[in-house]
Amino acid sequence: MRCVQLKRCKRVRTIIDFLIDNGVTRVNAFKLASSGKGWWRLTDSQQAKTAMPVAWFDARGLTRMANHHAALNLVGNRRGT
Repeated sequence: MRCVQLKRCKRVRTIIDFLIDNGVTRVNAFKLASSGKGWWRLTDSQQAKTAMPVAWFDARGLTRMANHHAALNLVGNRRGT
């Protein structure tokens, strides 16, 4: 989910603004936005985790994948599989 959110920003300036708005310092936001690493690798950075903690996604009403996975396992266990 962090990867999708970062990709939505598209440009370096909008990524910096997004990170700063969500509590990352200007220097650290610039480091992440100007990094040449891929989107998936950027999402594992401390800056991305600071800007978008799990509570950030909960506040937006997004479903946690862990909860969805657990619910699917319960359905599968009831069927005897």
